[in-house]
Amino acid sequence: MENQLEPNDDLPALPNVPATDDALDKANRQVAGLDDDQVVKKIGTRTSMFGRVVTLLLIVGVLGLGGAWYVRDQAYQARWAAYDAAQDTGDQAQFLRLIREELPRAQFDDVRMRIMQKMGQYRDAESVPVLIPFLDQEGRMRAHAARALAEIGSPAADSAKPHLLRVLPQTDDRDRAPVVWALAVLNEPAAADAIIAEFENGRLQHQRHPAFDPRIVVNAVGVQRLSAPELTGHESVAVRTLVAQALSEAGTPDVIDPLSRMILDAQNTGEEGHNVLRIAAAGLGRIGDPRAATPLFQLMQRDPAMRVAVLEALRRSTGARGLTVLLGSAGDAATKRDLVVMLRATHDPAAADALAGMLASEDEMTRTEAAHGLAELGDVRAAPALLAIAQATPADAGRNALDAMLSLEIPAEIASQLVPMLSNDAFLNRRSSVMRVLGRARSRDAETALVRNLEGDDIASAALALADMGSDAGYTALMRIVPRGRDQDFAQYMGMAGVPLQREYDNRTAAVRAIGRYGRVDAAEAMMTIIEDPQDDIRLRNDAGLALGAIADDAVLQQVLAKVQQTDLDEAARRYYLGALWQRPSRAMSSALLDLIASPATPPDVRSPAAVAVGYAADPANDARLVQMLESDQTRVAAALAIALGGSDEAANALVTRLQGDADLRQVLQDALMNETNDWFNLITSDLWDSGQVMRRIRVARILNEGGQGFAWVPLMSRLRSGWEGTHGLSGRDVRNRFFAMLRGDDADQRLLAARLLGDMQETGLLMAARDQGGNGAEEARNVLFELNRPQTEGDEGAEDDEIEG
Repeated sequence: MENQLEPNDDLPALPNVPATDDALDKANRQVAGLDDDQVVKKIGTRTSMFGRVVTLLLIVGVLGLGGAWYVRDQAYQARWAAYDAAQDTGDQAQFLRLIREELPRAQFDDVRMRIMQKMGQYRDAESVPVLIPFLDQEGRMRAHAARALAEIGSPAADSAKPHLLRVLPQTDDRDRAPVVWALAVLNEPAAADAIIAEFENGRLQHQRHPAFDPRIVVNAVGVQRLSAPELTGHESVAVRTLVAQALSEAGTPDVIDPLSRMILDAQNTGEEGHNVLRIAAAGLGRIGDPRAATPLFQLMQRDPAMRVAVLEALRRSTGARGLTVLLGSAGDAATKRDLVVMLRATHDPAAADALAGMLASEDEMTRTEAAHGLAELGDVRAAPALLAIAQATPADAGRNALDAMLSLEIPAEIASQLVPMLSNDAFLNRRSSVMRVLGRARSRDAETALVRNLEGDDIASAALALADMGSDAGYTALMRIVPRGRDQDFAQYMGMAGVPLQREYDNRTAAVRAIGRYGRVDAAEAMMTIIEDPQDDIRLRNDAGLALGAIADDAVLQQVLAKVQQTDLDEAARRYYLGALWQRPSRAMSSALLDLIASPATPPDVRSPAAVAVGYAADPANDARLVQMLESDQTRVAAALAIALGGSDEAANALVTRLQGDADLRQVLQDALMNETNDWFNLITSDLWDSGQVMRRIRVARILNEGGQGFAWVPLMSRLRSGWEGTHGLSGRDVRNRFFAMLRGDDADQRLLAARLLGDMQETGLLMAARDQGGNGAEEARNVLFELNRPQTEGDEGAEDDEIEG
């Protein structure tokens, strides 16, 4: 068999092939003596009819294949045309209508998958009938259709449940998890076995459409199925972790026994079970049932090494309601103290009674934490305990207690006990704090002593206390201190500390700042005199501008605007006058200030405070002009400052674009936002809140943050947490209470924003309060808490595949 392929041969032998030389010789003889035309005619004369037909068919076939390939290639190259045209409409409803029409026509998988992804992203209920047929296409198409249906969710996608159940037996590793997850999201009880199976093998936690949430599992399967010993005692730590998460999400008394059993089992598995312990402990804490306290306290007693982990789990998961129940069941002083610390941190008014109950604790630290926690809630029951701390403990603790009393409406009987501390040298190191509390308490018994202290070292505190109580005698005394002495030249010292006139400077500064707090417009002339005095201290001239803004009425503000526009006035004076305008922002003046900024004659140091005043005015009518100013090198810094303080979303996006290509502007804006030497970005007042400026500032900061300019977000969250102590300022408690009211309101968008803000402000106690109370804001609060505490489970890196190309 010489024609067969030998093991090492590349080709079989060719049969009956003549030698090369003989073949060439024969060919030469056949054409010898013929000219070129005769040779051409000779060619093909021996070709049979069959050969000609085969040749023709081959040619037609090649042309057909080429044509088909060309058509296919053209279709592939143009495959995104319809999708892009839908996007170009710029209208969501029109876009969705067009892609619904395109999906059945689309020929290529990447286009189909992208369309399905968008249908899910926009939760388009009308897409459900279009998606259902793709469940019959195994693999990636079925997986993407299931994910889109899951994102659309119930009840809009409920009609797909029979189809998902029908194809479930046909699924494999490529599409089974998305189909099961869709059935879980749609809360289909008939899929319970499949959900348990996928839950058990650990594939569900990788689902991202929507993101895996253990509550979905518990809603679809039920607590009873999840409480089965084969799941709570599963050999896989990852599965037990997921079971603990799901049961904890239920938050009902019927999970106490299975979670308690999981805690006991986890103690026997060593370190690998610690995550299960923490999650189960957090779930028990949330329930708010006294029976849940027993296994927790037993765990901490049996395993002291787990005490910190359990307490941390409670802190991250359990609101005031649950902590109050645990506190009532705690037996040892250390546990009670830890729970009081956590209750204080919630800032939840629901904790007030429990904190008040601990004011009688024998443990000093517990009493102190309870008193401070009540004060942070504005609960006057803290006052007697804080007074006792102020009068009997070391100086630092005493001052802290007095500072806490500043947030309370101090009863007259408490204030009367503070007055003797002013003349008692034993309290010399806390006298300043005593004065401030007496001022907030408006204690007329202390007025004479406070006026007398204007001549001492504590003049700053005495002056503010007199302003807080609105003392006429104090006002008269302070106005005598305000003017510069005729022969005193403060300017020569260039604002330096420790100079010969330091005492006079300190006294006048205290007086000027207190005058601003009084809010009496008749002091305006005295403030304007300081502002325009070139021989006065530059720091004091700045303070006078801020005080002028605090006391000015509309007529005075018009005078201030005229001064700012006066080009022959000292540049420094114009700058200090602008301090008054951004302290009392006015939309009516914004246009004139924008003209000032745009003028080439305006110095840069005048433009910036003018921009701050425009920003605090937060007038939508300014947005278009500010965006234009961003394009000018002369005005871009001022425009950036104004937009950062109160621009629109469109202006904020324009600022992001400019910052991405302007490193110098980015640095200037970052320095301004993080500057702690002035209050340009610190004002948070009731007027600014009511005008909408605070919310505009928050939206701008979020847009900047999402655009890669995170320097705006962190300082704003810090300011919102602490509040602003200036004239008409909102305290940190005021701010968080307003956000909590938004969270509980009727506006869904505002609820979502408030939940995110409280999360970024680390006010998780208030989020837990909304979650546990139910009603408006409960879902938003729960989702933010879930994201903040999202557990990292084994294999999280194995996220869904099928990335879309194109």
